[in-house]
Amino acid sequence: MSHKHIKDFFQRFALLTPTERIVKEAATSAIYATTNITVSPKSMVYHNNIIYIKGSPLVKGEILIHKKAILEILKKDIPKNTPQNIM
Repeated sequence: MSHKHIKDFFQRFALLTPTERIVKEAATSAIYATTNITVSPKSMVYHNNIIYIKGSPLVKGEILIHKKAILEILKKDIPKNTPQNIM
């Protein structure tokens, strides 16, 4: 198998939609980077390109204040099918 074929093989994986687990882990990381708040992936639901946070109103409010910065980090970390909103 030549190097071109290997590159083409891996290129197919780059086009796949990120899994829910990957999105939740990236969101956890982005939230911590912007707010210093640790949110467990278990307290998130990812549906229709939207991340829903389950938790206290205080935590959710802080995340919403930094929503734009969090989404920018997610756009860099997950360029294909980036989550469009956090609620």
